[in-house]
Amino acid sequence: MRREEGIQGEPRFSMLETLREYGRERLEASGEAEETRRLHAEYFLALAQEGAPELRGSEEAKWIERLETEHDNMRAALSWTLQAEEGELGLQLAGASWQFWDMRGHYSEGRRWLEEALARDGGAPEARAQVLEGVGWQTFKATSIGR
Repeated sequence: MRREEGIQGEPRFSMLETLREYGRERLEASGEAEETRRLHAEYFLALAQEGAPELRGSEEAKWIERLETEHDNMRAALSWTLQAEEGELGLQLAGASWQFWDMRGHYSEGRRWLEEALARDGGAPEARAQVLEGVGWQTFKATSIGR
C-alpha cells in the first residue's frame, strides 16, 4: 500500500492491482461485500450532496478538484447502485452529481448515468426531478457542443 498526499494534505492510499484483487476476493468470501458496497455508495452520495451547492459558491474550485479526485469512486458507486437495483440511491447520487459533470464537461457520461438512473423503477419524486433537470442540461450541452 502506498500513501499519497491528496487535496489539502489529506491522505490517499493506493495499492497494486494484485493486492486489490486479493482484498476483493476476501471481501466476497466474507459475505460482507454488498454491505460494503452500499456503505461506499452512501459515503459518495453524502460527498456529492455536500459538494453540489458548493459548486456555485466561493469554494467552487476546491470542490471541483475534490470531486474530480473521487470521480472513479463515484462511477463505481453509481455502477453498483444500478446493478444492485438500488434505484433510490442511484437516483440520488446521479442527481447530486450532474452539476459536477456539467462543470467538468462530462456531458455524454453524465447524461448516460442520469438516463440509466431514471430507467429504474421507483424513487422519490424530488430525486427524479433533480435527475430530469440534469438530463435536460446534459442533453442541451452535449448537443450544442457536440460531446
